[in-house]
Amino acid sequence: MSGTKTAVWINSLGQKLLLDNRKLLLEYIDMTGTAGIHSTEGHIFADGQTTISHQLGAKTIPCGIAFNDRRHDDHMHDYLTEIFFPKLEGKLIVYSKQNRYEIDCYPQDFPSFKRDKAKHVWKFDVNFVADFPYWRKGSLQNILVSDIPTVNSNRILTSYCPFEIAPEIYLPESNAPTHIQLYALGSTSKSFTVKAHENFPVRVKTLDFKVINDNTGEDQNQLIDATAPLDEIRIKYGKNIVVASPIQGVRLQYYNLSNGEI
Repeated sequence: MSGTKTAVWINSLGQKLLLDNRKLLLEYIDMTGTAGIHSTEGHIFADGQTTISHQLGAKTIPCGIAFNDRRHDDHMHDYLTEIFFPKLEGKLIVYSKQNRYEIDCYPQDFPSFKRDKAKHVWKFDVNFVADFPYWRKGSLQNILVSDIPTVNSNRILTSYCPFEIAPEIYLPESNAPTHIQLYALGSTSKSFTVKAHENFPVRVKTLDFKVINDNTGEDQNQLIDATAPLDEIRIKYGKNIVVASPIQGVRLQYYNLSNGEI
């Protein structure tokens, strides 16, 4: 058995399944199918409509898997019926010849198993659902703000990713407030301030608006104003201005995003 992609499924209990195209074959996977959500308004007493917004819905990732059971592995028979528990979230990692992709998701249903014409082969389908529809592509970008090159007195971070990236921002211990700005060159400034935190580093997760103690994971949302526009702190395609004051030790951490690979 052979295929063009391999994959690993790891659920929230740490259970792992390797689809390496030997004992378990990844026969097919649709990485790219994602539903678009388009909001419209009708015209009063007129034909047509106005589309007022575009966004993506959750991504469904159909996978076809074959189990090569020449040795009648009783342990694997049980394991396959347990690891795809729809109440447990996890992450799916796909390796292609070009790159590595990772996404947070969960199985939509328990799979149904069917014996193939070759009696030692069992086949089943698993549909994974990802609430945030983009794959994390490649390796983690871990960038010191002080290392971002300066152009005309502005630190300019250039992104070639066509999708908006919500970074995590790491701030070391500080006895003074830290002011952060991140916005596309030519647009209005987007910024927020983190209050002094002398005894621990802080991580600001702009995707889900969480502020945590980076050592313990404890919630620290009291360190930023409730009106801080974290939903607008995004790395966009092209040139982005980045400001941190004080700048020492402040990092941007993120993955480039992808809709997948065919």
